[in-house]
Amino acid sequence: MKINILSELWVGIKCAFSRSVTLDKKTILKKANNTQFSIDKSKCIACRTCMRVCPNRCIEILDKEHFVFYKSKCSDCRLCQRFCPKNAIKYLMPS
Repeated sequence: MKINILSELWVGIKCAFSRSVTLDKKTILKKANNTQFSIDKSKCIACRTCMRVCPNRCIEILDKEHFVFYKSKCSDCRLCQRFCPKNAIKYLMPS
């Protein structure tokens, strides 16, 4: 996959000026245990933006069809969802 320099620069600029997320450890564990994460394969273009912006390295994209999400590492910051160019990432909180 060819890397587009302008898109990489844009992601960097958005990350630099976005509000930082700070949660205490108890909140992180509570939210991570309740988080249901999904990637819509029909929308995903496997650009790996979510992998680059995730501070905890929770997501691995091997190709367009194969994803790994480490739920125990997730701090529920939702940066991956915010920066996904195709809005392919969804978080659902169970009631």
